[in-house]
Amino acid sequence: MKMEGQGCAGLSIFYEEGECMENCEGAVLEAEENFVGMLLLFPERVRECIIAADQLVCGKLRRLFEVILSLDEQGIPVDVFSIVSEVGTEKLESIGGIRYMVDIAVKVPFDANFYDCQYIVSDFDWQRRRE
Repeated sequence: MKMEGQGCAGLSIFYEEGECMENCEGAVLEAEENFVGMLLLFPERVRECIIAADQLVCGKLRRLFEVILSLDEQGIPVDVFSIVSEVGTEKLESIGGIRYMVDIAVKVPFDANFYDCQYIVSDFDWQRRRE
């Protein structure tokens, strides 16, 4: 089933239900980058997550979030080095690469609230699923 969501500046974003997009943009991308970026900055927050990986529509962010969850489940500290080790250098681009991880972590707004970020991601997911 084809779904449509709104990006910023009124851009329509089309995707198949349950499928992640490789070229996500707009407000959805910003919300998901802030959410995952906060987990890179504050990995202890992973235990407070109410978001499931399938709620993220941006492909590389979904895969990066899955790696973060996996590392935490294994009791391995989450950082760029452990993420690279888990993914392997040959698949690093599937999660955006090292520079992308650093970029989304440093882009997190100074006053960002982790719970607000989760709410926004959850709200985008809810809107996407009800259409």
